[in-house]
Amino acid sequence: MEAAAARLRGPDEHRWLDRIEADFDNIRAALAFSITDPDSAEPGLRLAAGLKWFCLMRGHSGEIIEALSDLLGRPDARRPTRDRARALVAQGHLLNNFGRSPAIPSMAQEAITIARALADDYVAGDALCVLCWFTFLTGDLPAALAMVDEAVALARSAGSPHLLTAALGHRAAFKGESGDRDAASADQQEVLALAQAAGDNYVLVITLLNLGVDQVGAGERPAAVASFQEALEVAEAHGYQHLGAALALNLGLVHLMDADAASARRLLIGVLDTARTTGAKTFVHVAILGLAVAISMDGDPTVAATLYGAADHQYEQAGQAFDALDVELRAGAHARLLDTLGEAALDAACRRGRTLSQADAIALAVGAAQPDPEPAPAVSVPAVHYAATDSPAGPLSARERQIMALLAGGASNAKIAETLFVTPNTVRTHLDRIRDKTSARNRAELTRYAIQAGIEPVVPSP
Repeated sequence: MEAAAARLRGPDEHRWLDRIEADFDNIRAALAFSITDPDSAEPGLRLAAGLKWFCLMRGHSGEIIEALSDLLGRPDARRPTRDRARALVAQGHLLNNFGRSPAIPSMAQEAITIARALADDYVAGDALCVLCWFTFLTGDLPAALAMVDEAVALARSAGSPHLLTAALGHRAAFKGESGDRDAASADQQEVLALAQAAGDNYVLVITLLNLGVDQVGAGERPAAVASFQEALEVAEAHGYQHLGAALALNLGLVHLMDADAASARRLLIGVLDTARTTGAKTFVHVAILGLAVAISMDGDPTVAATLYGAADHQYEQAGQAFDALDVELRAGAHARLLDTLGEAALDAACRRGRTLSQADAIALAVGAAQPDPEPAPAVSVPAVHYAATDSPAGPLSARERQIMALLAGGASNAKIAETLFVTPNTVRTHLDRIRDKTSARNRAELTRYAIQAGIEPVVPSP
């Protein structure tokens, strides 16, 4: 696993990511053994920490976060070793992207303390990246700026291009947010040069994303759309689901700034669909806010006001501050809804929204903001015969049944993706969840399950 982890950034990443994905059942079993291994927690710590980049690129973050939590909590894992520090840093990165846990600062600080005692500049710099990014995400830009220069210096001292691109990327984001576009641009240019030299597509996508955010802040919306779209194409081509959702979210917000509610809601519904598929809820609060804004433009104002209140609650639950664009969009939606509903009805709907669970808020947002009808696709999928909810297929979602129907009809993952207009990585993620739900371990068992559950095979068009 450690050998593969070193190759997950660069021109050969696809091959290594696919190898890990194909072997993930064995990795899952090894992690389960490591958690209860009476001899030592360290092999498990190394294995789980080595999966950080795989999780950021391909998914399975929930499982690895849980495994790291169990491993780090073992009494024999509490010694201040390099393996513990690396595992703490990996957990911090994953939680920054997929959880926003209030425990992140204490984990990062512990890792920094261990790394400094070991004179390990790489781990210390990586932990500082975790800490300053958490600090930025929770709204304390001055504190994030105060610590990021040390992260950059440690990355240079460690001689790691990958760590340096992360630290410089963070600093570029902070500088851009503070209005220092020249400094942000200088860091972005260095990151791009490093990424291109290493063939690091993941960093290229992140840099284009940050560049687009800066362009939005500078009022250069057409340029921002171009940056986001270019990055989204690369993200989808390489299966970076999490980054793809971030890019779709930012594109949706730009469309809202241009009062294009229809384009925005198609992208934002996609973000919520990805969250429901992968279980990663990082962007849910922003997507719900965006859909509240979109619906306030051309939909039911009471639903929009309910989602407005739900979004406020989700921001609080995520420990996330509103950024400048959020504030601007919220203010516009509030003014429209106040004018349409009046103060009493608006307040009542907002209060109701604040009582919704995240799942209920997502369901309301998606149900009320379905995209406008589009021309029928060239390839159509016949309706699947759904089994009753108390049958073996009951646990499967509608999309999972559709994928099972195509699989039972002999379609490859690539053909399923082409037929359903999704990426192959999305299909793989759905199949992972189906395997977890059904205990079927291969395509033959999945096909047998589909037949027994009454899911009629669908043979896609050539």
